[in-house]
Amino acid sequence: MEEPISKEKEQLISLFSKLYDGYPWLAVNFEDTIMGLDYQKAFAHPLASCNSIWELVRHLIEWKKNVMLRLKDQVIKTPEHNYIMIVENPNEESWQSTLAEWRALNGEWLDFLKHYDFGKLGAVYPNNKMTYFEHIHGVLQHEAYHLGQMVLLAKLAKNSD
Repeated sequence: MEEPISKEKEQLISLFSKLYDGYPWLAVNFEDTIMGLDYQKAFAHPLASCNSIWELVRHLIEWKKNVMLRLKDQVIKTPEHNYIMIVENPNEESWQSTLAEWRALNGEWLDFLKHYDFGKLGAVYPNNKMTYFEHIHGVLQHEAYHLGQMVLLAKLAKNSD
């Protein structure tokens, strides 16, 4: 028999779900911000020396994969580029593929949290000495931070038409 989901687990899953496609406290979500953009707007760099929306989405995808492995007790070396990589050969098909990967990974993350043993939250990851609890909350903070950047970049890209 499956163990009931704890209140804390429900709340975390709800916060992530709202950030992806619901109505979070900050009143913007990923679905509304990035899903309607074409590849040119996602690839645009409307602010000099800033990342594009596409680069940020890829960055979040790779970091979420990294943290999921950490929470499975794997020690991962973060690459020097910190998962910020130039998009090679931008086109609509590639952008849609990135969005599909983003959506799929978010579903995988929510399912992972639903089945994760929250008794392990106090475990400490050896490379940065942070708990697994801090890693899960760090993903939420990291995604909200970059979502704010994407909102600004999307507005600038739309206004450049």
